[in-house]
Amino acid sequence: MGRQVNPEKAEYMKAVNVNMADLFGVGFSEVYKDIDPELSLMSRALESGTFANAWAEQIGDSFGFVKVGGDVTFDDARARNVRSAALVTLARDEAGWSVGGDGAIYKEADDGVLKIEAVAVKSGVGKAWGFKADYASGAVIEIDNGRVKISSGEFERLGSGIDISDAIAKYENRLEASQGIGLR
Repeated sequence: MGRQVNPEKAEYMKAVNVNMADLFGVGFSEVYKDIDPELSLMSRALESGTFANAWAEQIGDSFGFVKVGGDVTFDDARARNVRSAALVTLARDEAGWSVGGDGAIYKEADDGVLKIEAVAVKSGVGKAWGFKADYASGAVIEIDNGRVKISSGEFERLGSGIDISDAIAKYENRLEASQGIGLR
């Protein structure tokens, strides 16, 4: 027997999808497996009576998606937000990571905080999107009203690459050079 579709939920998801695509360059249907794989956040929003356009805005804000407009083109918003959503999957699947409301993920490591975020990187063909790793020595992650805050420490750029693994490798290389150990 096939899976039954709840028509109200399907219509809500369609409306959220359109609103997110307009606001953030990426529809909910493209990123829900990263940010809400069980659709529990969407179900709660629907059950609480939150309008689709308001929830689309809330979900984008929660995950630090950039909006289309001003200096941010549709294509750039889309590229960055798809990658920010992918970081949520990494944070969910790997112990110790926290999702920031700025589109980045954070992890306490090596007496400081590692930050990975989506960025435009130089490539041989012009602009490409990838990930960068930053590290703040002596920093600590604090959670304030469900949001990641970093106490003290200035982030220094470690490097960037097209894949998430490239950004993590920059951090591991730093550790190996300074202490001879890998990512904990």
